[in-house]
Amino acid sequence: MEIYVSTDVEADGPIPGPNSMLSFASAAYTADKKLLCTFSANLETLPGASPDPKTAKWWATQPRAWAACRSDQRRPEDALREYAAWLKALPGKPVFVGYPATYDFLFVHWYLMRFVGDSPFGFSALDIKTYAMALLKKEFRKTTKQHMPARWFDPRPHTHIALDDAIEQGTLFCNMLAENLGRAAHDAAAHDPAPPLLERLEQIVRADTRLMQLLNVARTANLPQWRLGGGCIYQTVWNALTNRPAGFGINDYDLIYFDDADLSEEAEAAVESRIRAALPAFPAPVEVCNQARVHLWFESHFGLPYSPVASADEAITRYASTTHAVGVRLTHDDRLDVFAPFGLDDIFGMIVRPNRALPNKATHDKKAARARAIWPELRVIPWD
Repeated sequence: MEIYVSTDVEADGPIPGPNSMLSFASAAYTADKKLLCTFSANLETLPGASPDPKTAKWWATQPRAWAACRSDQRRPEDALREYAAWLKALPGKPVFVGYPATYDFLFVHWYLMRFVGDSPFGFSALDIKTYAMALLKKEFRKTTKQHMPARWFDPRPHTHIALDDAIEQGTLFCNMLAENLGRAAHDAAAHDPAPPLLERLEQIVRADTRLMQLLNVARTANLPQWRLGGGCIYQTVWNALTNRPAGFGINDYDLIYFDDADLSEEAEAAVESRIRAALPAFPAPVEVCNQARVHLWFESHFGLPYSPVASADEAITRYASTTHAVGVRLTHDDRLDVFAPFGLDDIFGMIVRPNRALPNKATHDKKAARARAIWPELRVIPWD
């Protein structure tokens, strides 16, 4: 399966090396326009690089976007390694999608090769403008956005903030793809007043005071690749859907992170103690797990071999049920970053479906039985 990774770059000049990529973001879509997850990062400038004067003059006209891309700057080597791991954890082959791809791919490919040494995209990218040329049967220079039909566009802003623009052009591409493949060009959100599932998830999470308290504490702790995930997320959704009280049926809250520099049990325990100390009156246990060391104990605990993962998000793709595979984190600019490699349909449909990434039937069956006893509305798909 292909995953279409709509990517936007904000830079201080026309080429990487002499100029720097200031910010970049990707939004991962399936062919049916399902937004799986996003990645974004603001970067420190390259040593010895300098802004292009013309680009700097343009940035002076965009104060909001400039402020957004200069906050919470990260070292390129850290952000790009995490980005490569995020791409590899997607449930399909990533396809780079850009507008124009010649600019955005140039920077992303250069940075991946410079700081990671490899690119999950390979050497190819899909250019939205070129795709429009084929669909509209027009000359290339007559396929800019102003010449594209209105039916291809969702009502989303183009702000020059990387994540906003990656999502905006991702929906544009998916609408074009749908038309090309003979499907309806607009998703249900264009006709249904109910918000898309990703927005519904954010509404539910932000309305839960326990989740928001823990998300804020975790953000302050600034653990590498951290996410709050699993039961405390999907069970909170189930409670909202069935009008049960907040926290109903939730045994604990799972906070994961990825630190391959220290695989000791002592370091993991110290992180958990620090998180719990910041939540002295929290109503349920907070379980903290360094996903970089799970392979050291998984087989002795579950009886199954478990190879090391390259990221926290890759670990989520191995959870026993697709419904379990969801993680969120609160970014420094208060965005809710969601990773749901199998989408959100099963969670909102109250379906517990096996994930056969590992032969973990016992865990799937055990958790499904417990969940069904608490939320009898659930539909459990048997492993066999």
